[in-house]
Amino acid sequence: CSWSSLQELYLFGANITGTTLKSVLNLTSLSLLFIHRNHLSGSVPVEIGSLKNLVELHIGNNSFRGVISEHHFSGLKNLKSIDLSLTYIQVMIDSDWKPPFDLDRAFLSSCYLGNQVPNWLQWQKNVSYLEISDTGLNGRIPDWFWTTFSNAYHLDLSYNQFRGEL
Repeated sequence: CSWSSLQELYLFGANITGTTLKSVLNLTSLSLLFIHRNHLSGSVPVEIGSLKNLVELHIGNNSFRGVISEHHFSGLKNLKSIDLSLTYIQVMIDSDWKPPFDLDRAFLSSCYLGNQVPNWLQWQKNVSYLEISDTGLNGRIPDWFWTTFSNAYHLDLSYNQFRGEL
């Protein structure tokens, strides 16, 4: 078995410890990465964006720290599902960035997204499941939000500081 041909890696709740994800960066055929609910720490390497076949990236419920930027997502054109929840990572994306992917599910609870609903979310027209609870958001929910997520069946915006009308 060649590691370079591995397409799916499931290590959910496997009690793994460590400080980096660099070892998975060599798995260039990887389409599904499920390593949530472990004890991984450190920062998420920007090279994760080079896994161009990645469809699902689930690294939530670990002890990652630091910042994730648009550079982490630059090559993830096939990404449909992302889970960064309960990592307490700062997701700092330029306001004019348009993602190369179109998500179906996004789990971002307990990440720091900034003060306002991130503009890059308005390009996610096919999201059916969105969790952005406890992400430091405040102010008004932008008008585009309700149009963009009009077909979603699950929206969780709890534990933020929104004002205004629904």
